[in-house]
Amino acid sequence: MWMADCCLEPEEIDGYVVSAQYEMLDSPRPERTSKRVLQVCGRDEAILNLISGEIPPRRYPRTLEQQGYSFAELKENPKRAWAAVEAYHFQDALQNFEDELNYFYRAMCAVQRERPVDVLYFYTPTTDLIGHCAMYCDDCDVLIRAYQLLDDYIGKWMEALNPKNTVVLSDHGMVNFKELVNCTDEKVRREAFAASDEVIWLPNGYIAFEARNGALLFTAHGLKGLFIASGKSIQNMRLDEMQTLDIYPTLLELFGAVIPEGREGYVQDIFSRPLINEEKKLPGVLQRRKAAVLQCWSPSVTDIVLNELYIRNRFVDFFVVGEEKYREIFQHNPRIRGFLTYTEFDFRKFDQVYCGVYNQTTGLTQHVLVYDKGVGQ
Repeated sequence: MWMADCCLEPEEIDGYVVSAQYEMLDSPRPERTSKRVLQVCGRDEAILNLISGEIPPRRYPRTLEQQGYSFAELKENPKRAWAAVEAYHFQDALQNFEDELNYFYRAMCAVQRERPVDVLYFYTPTTDLIGHCAMYCDDCDVLIRAYQLLDDYIGKWMEALNPKNTVVLSDHGMVNFKELVNCTDEKVRREAFAASDEVIWLPNGYIAFEARNGALLFTAHGLKGLFIASGKSIQNMRLDEMQTLDIYPTLLELFGAVIPEGREGYVQDIFSRPLINEEKKLPGVLQRRKAAVLQCWSPSVTDIVLNELYIRNRFVDFFVVGEEKYREIFQHNPRIRGFLTYTEFDFRKFDQVYCGVYNQTTGLTQHVLVYDKGVGQ
């Protein structure tokens, strides 16, 4: 495991862990890099002797003050804000990212020659940081170049290591905050955005916050992530029913390992060979249920309720029942299948009906099942 940066003291595994620790920069201090330090378990210290060169630091975007602006002035003048983000949107991340990828490419290849293992895992948080701090428009040049670099180095790893299987995955997607209130009616869009008065509404429709580290923040984590697998026993197909829970069992199946009892998730049906974990295979014919969610609060609160319901209820098609003016916003929500107004709603056409609960004093947000066809009430 390489770049397992959450391991302050790496655990011993059947193999090795190389951690790359750094200090999270959560304040607008002048220094915009954070030094990385390689760490391994005591028994694996010899690995460090196989690695040459100094690990590149983690770079953070320049603060607004370093760019000559304040958030307040950009918030009051969207055209000035647009000129500012066009001039600087974390372009200096690219050379730093290339240095990072090149360092770990050389390090992993060197260690694999001397201490080979069956599975190599490399993680980088840099695409996440670039996505948050550079994605101010569609087809952002910095983000595109970052993924081109990543693509180049995946190719280099594959050529140098000649793996039987290659998997590229993410733990989430990335969307601009505008996707949370995707609507052509500007008045409704701003009304539905909970932090409407705390953001910059850019002329192109994108939304920007002031990040804790002093830079601009353009994106939130998105529902749809990435899972790409390539290998001799893997079919050419598209996955439409995959969730994060399925990554672990699918990888164990790829490695020919038995999935432990009680493990959630399914083996995605991507293999051209018989499955070792046949009982864990994603069902071919899904028995989907229909559930309605009553919009009892603002769209932002309803979105929180939808998120929890989506996570806890797999193979359920959710429909929001709400005010007509919010139809467009909810129809763009990837967690729901459709939208109905209150007058269109007939609870008898649904298997379940949920209602959101929100306490403005305590901040408690949850959902309540108010109808279940299965029990007849």
